Amino acid sequence: MNIEQAVILAGGRGSRLRPLTDALPKPMAPINDVPFLAYLLEQLKSQGIKKVILLTGYKGHLIKEYFSNGEEFNLDIQYSQGPIEWLTGKRLWEAKELIEDQFLLVYSDNFAQFNIDKQVSLLNASETDLCVLLSKKKKGNIILNDDGQILAYEKGVNKDQFQHVELGYMIIKKEPFFKYFTGENEDLSPIQSKIAANGRMSGFIVNDGYHSISNLTKLKTMTEYLKFKKIILLDRDGVINVKAATGEYIERWEDFVWEQENIDGLIALSKKGYQFIVITNQAGIARKKVKACDLEHIHQSMINHLKTLGVNVLSVYVCKHHWDDHCDCRKPKAGLFAQVAKDFMLRMDQTLYIGDDPRDCKAANTANTRSIFIGENSRLDALLTHEKPLCVANSIHDALPVIEKYFLGIVKNFRKLNLSMEVC
Repeated sequence: MNIEQAVILAGGRGSRLRPLTDALPKPMAPINDVPFLAYLLEQLKSQGIKKVILLTGYKGHLIKEYFSNGEEFNLDIQYSQGPIEWLTGKRLWEAKELIEDQFLLVYSDNFAQFNIDKQVSLLNASETDLCVLLSKKKKGNIILNDDGQILAYEKGVNKDQFQHVELGYMIIKKEPFFKYFTGENEDLSPIQSKIAANGRMSGFIVNDGYHSISNLTKLKTMTEYLKFKKIILLDRDGVINVKAATGEYIERWEDFVWEQENIDGLIALSKKGYQFIVITNQAGIARKKVKACDLEHIHQSMINHLKTLGVNVLSVYVCKHHWDDHCDCRKPKAGLFAQVAKDFMLRMDQTLYIGDDPRDCKAANTANTRSIFIGENSRLDALLTHEKPLCVANSIHDALPVIEKYFLGIVKNFRKLNLSMEVC
């Protein structure tokens, strides 16, 4: 299944964004001087979307005036305009003749990290008709089983057994989906509840949360989240320092030996304004081979020395667990990546992770970021295609052209949205 079309619900009044929405429709809320919808379209395009249908309502003419036919965004944009009174289900029903057999349905006020290929894979594996993006929440509106099937979907429910919340970003099979519609002025939520009750809805969990423009406070947070940040993620052992022997650990600062070519690369990147965050497994703590106080001293000494070279390490995130603990933070799991995204308001799809172990590539892929692998290509034979790194290099210094090209591509995409950005 190849999804090329996105349908975006963009007709709401946005009353919680007043007075901003007295003059603008909600999707046009300004984020860093451009409409939020522009960020959403750029994200969808990066996932292979080529065609978009905007289901507009309140002040829809302003959306159409700005985005026109989508040519400036390298997208084919069509519009289905309806009265303000139309509910979400009615907007979809009236646009159904424009909608393809498989499509992506998106809300125009949420932004989350998603991977369209992973969701399609879950949809196919679960043999469901709709796969929606979810975030964990203590009191949400969705019950999900271990196989990814949604057992119950209720709008506005806040009960303990409902442990997830829906974010939108729905992969949908058109024919079975529209069989649940009446054609009346109805909301989408009851339709989703019926699909879930029939066992035809699956859910894909995104681990680093989501952001929304549903009110003025959240709009301010979204503005910070969507700012471009020149931050690169790094593994430690084998990237910053020479690795200890297999099964051993760097126990003291005196045993810490720099990987000089990689450090030279970090210095070069620092001169262009990049900063760094380290994400590292250190099972030596759980195995009682390294003391926690010594590890903290190693990391503080590392940060201090790099600072004298002009390299700014913003923070070091450590998994101290044993591999038998089956925690969520030990790579190749991506728990620490999600924590970094939250702490630094960092978009995982707009950074890189540099590592020297195939597990680093796996973790980066799970976190929805690209990786750079330092080492021999032969070590990556077991990786799946979507887990492969952006490039394989002998050192960070050797990878500089690829790294700079990657970030320059992000900057160019933003400039198309008329964002004011610094050159990489």
